[in-house]
Amino acid sequence: MQINICLSSDNNYAQHLAVTIASILKNANIDDELFFFIFDGGITSDNKEKILKLKEIKYFEIEYIMIKALDLSYLPNHSLHISTAMYFRFKIASLLPEKIEKVIYLDCDIIVLKSLTNLFNEDIKDYYIAGVEDIGYYFDRRFLKRETKSLYINSGVLLINVKKWRQDNIEEKLLNVTEKNFLFIHNDQDIINIKLKDKIKALNLKWNVQDSFARILGKLHPLKKQINQAVLNPTIVHYTGAIKPWQSIYIPFGKLYIDYLKLTPFYHSHKIKSKFKMFFEYYYFNLIKRYTNKLLIRNKNKK
Repeated sequence: MQINICLSSDNNYAQHLAVTIASILKNANIDDELFFFIFDGGITSDNKEKILKLKEIKYFEIEYIMIKALDLSYLPNHSLHISTAMYFRFKIASLLPEKIEKVIYLDCDIIVLKSLTNLFNEDIKDYYIAGVEDIGYYFDRRFLKRETKSLYINSGVLLINVKKWRQDNIEEKLLNVTEKNFLFIHNDQDIINIKLKDKIKALNLKWNVQDSFARILGKLHPLKKQINQAVLNPTIVHYTGAIKPWQSIYIPFGKLYIDYLKLTPFYHSHKIKSKFKMFFEYYYFNLIKRYTNKLLIRNKNKK
């Protein structure tokens, strides 16, 4: 059975794209037929050749879909470490070949530790997408005094019903909402959860173990028992924080990244930032992000 997987990367993220692919290949079942669709924001031919060398781990098919000419810079972006390329997942139904009806979408800050077969086989015929609870937003909603019981998923790991997206013109609906609203703190993730909320299927937490699971948020969340189980036996690890494992391995699951980087041709050219620089950037990013979010909330409350 063919498993369709979609990722998005420019040349700056080519190494991390390769690490994610290497982890998928290393942990795939023998009979997994893996087909990668890459939204290509300018990956060089040299780096594409390096990615092809991953076939030494396990054979796969790959197709690059050029997105460099697609300008989404006009859309709002309140993140300090994510580009507007995050919105390309909205256009997945029109960018992928017509024959593709279902796909796993992954960010490139991800390590896959087991076969993706069971995830791809999830029944979502009545849903637009399936995803895993974003535990950080539980606390954001309490701060904003919003209802906290409804499902709010993290958009870094999605199982997408591409056929249903085409039928119901979801791409246009998501982009229209994005253009008209500039106060979404979590950008594409907010849009997906607000617009598709009645057609989102919850997945087991093991399919997107965010590094926040292993921090204090995981210990305070109502799902702490399930979170602890997922941390002990993750299927997909997702580095959701501002500091990534290629900057510092001193974050939850950080060493895993290096383990899989060693399977790629990018390993020998990789350099990790110093502890001091990582420490400074971590607090700088978080101070700016908190200040920005407070301004957004204050402006929204005035309206």
